[in-house]
This record gives sequence, structure tokens and C-alpha cells, in this order.
Amino acid sequence: MNATFHDDDPAKPADIVTTTTAQDQIRAEYDVSIATAHRFPRSIGQFFKRAESLATATPEIAASCEYAKPVGGEKVKGPSARLAEIVAATYGNLRIQARIIAMTEDYVEAQGVAHDLETNVAHSTEVRSSIRKRDGGKYGPEQIATACAAACSKARRNAIFLAVPVALCQPIIAAARQVAAGDAKTL
Repeated sequence: MNATFHDDDPAKPADIVTTTTAQDQIRAEYDVSIATAHRFPRSIGQFFKRAESLATATPEIAASCEYAKPVGGEKVKGPSARLAEIVAATYGNLRIQARIIAMTEDYVEAQGVAHDLETNVAHSTEVRSSIRKRDGGKYGPEQIATACAAACSKARRNAIFLAVPVALCQPIIAAARQVAAGDAKTL
């Protein structure tokens, strides 16, 4: 049996949150976050300093700032999920989220969202990861969980680098490369 309650109905259980109330709470959270971002705007200079400091703290951290993936017989390099985490933590006034939005017999699909609270511009991106082995068999539950985590990580990374352009991160990537190669000292 389904019961329908109205906001003014005294029989309505107190612990049920109406959709309107939940939407109002989410809207209020965003409004407060945006107002706070405007009161405390980011400093690009501080971003560069803090991000480079974290990215070059150790050679291991520096090496984790880029990934290399074989594609068509060549290694393709790019900014990693670890670098995206450093960027998100130091850029300021970003709201980041990743979640699984679909799962089929063949793949999982994750969505990453990065919302720049200062400009009130949000970016969303989706990533699919296979849950099939090379022989066509389906992954087991633990491997599927790992594929879900990897898809979320990639989607989050991609969304962060839409909100904070990779071009802005090039000095940080260059410094991390030098430390990883042993050409520069860690901070």
C-alpha cells in the first residue's frame, strides 16, 4: 500500500523528507558554496605554488602525476588522476563528484562532474570501462568493483581537467617530470 502525504498533513511521518525539501536543501548548499567562493576567491599564484609543492614532494609522487598508456604501438602520455587530485585540492572553489551511472553485461559507465563555484560553470564527462576479460568472460565481483573505481577515477580526472584546463597545469607537469627524472630536487 502506498500512502500519499501532503506538507500540511498531520499524519505525515516526521522523518520523511519531501522532494521539495531535499531540493531546497541541495539548492541552499550550492548557494552557500557559491557565496563562500565569491568571498574567498582563488589565487592562481597560490595554486601554482601549492600544486607544484605537492606534485614535487617526492620522486614517487612526481612520477605519479603522468600516466603512459600503450596505444597503437606507441605510448601515449597524459596528466594522471593523481595530478587531478592535486589540482582539485589546490585550485580552490571546486566541487567534484564521480559516480557509476550505468552497468551492462559488457561495461560500466561513470560520470565525473567538476563545478567551479567561482564562475558557476559545471563540467560533466562520462567514461566507459569494460568488465569483460580478453577471452570474453565476465569479470568477477571484485574485478567489477575495481573497474567501477577505475572508471570513476578517470571520469573525475577528465572533469577536473575540463574545469581547470590542462594548459594551466603545464608548469606543474613540467616540474613533476624533472623531479621524477632526477633532474630537479624535491621541495
